[in-house]
Amino acid sequence: MSSEIRIKIAENEAEFAAVFEIRRRVFVEEQGFALADEYDAADARSIHIMAVACKEPVGAARITPTPSAATIGRVAVLPEWREQALGRKIMAFCEMEAQKRGFSKILLHSQIQVQEFYAKLAYLPEGDVYDECGWPHITMTKRLETRKNQVTPAPAAE
Repeated sequence: MSSEIRIKIAENEAEFAAVFEIRRRVFVEEQGFALADEYDAADARSIHIMAVACKEPVGAARITPTPSAATIGRVAVLPEWREQALGRKIMAFCEMEAQKRGFSKILLHSQIQVQEFYAKLAYLPEGDVYDECGWPHITMTKRLETRKNQVTPAPAAE
């Protein structure tokens, strides 16, 4: 399924709807999160990110600004588009966007089963595992201001 993949900020109602549909398919249908837990007050103040391939939305994430950090969350890739480094490309875009907006720290709540994915992108666990909506999570952070931990480079196009 190789294709040109474009990562962008959702800009209109149709793109917001596409982002929410990806999240619904991945988190509600596939993983079993309650629909009421998937959408929250942070959505209204977040920057919504979408990945587009073959002119179709295939991935999503959100960046929620807070006083101390940019929080990246709701990172989702449709099943048929996994194994193509799309999650990494979405994270690289989110990190660059957070850095452009003046953030030097990123925080995220990682599901335990994907903790290793974030660790490979230089995110460090903080604190203990906790329950979030019935799933074990751990807080992970990354600082962007040092050379060692700068923005994750997106993989080269294949």
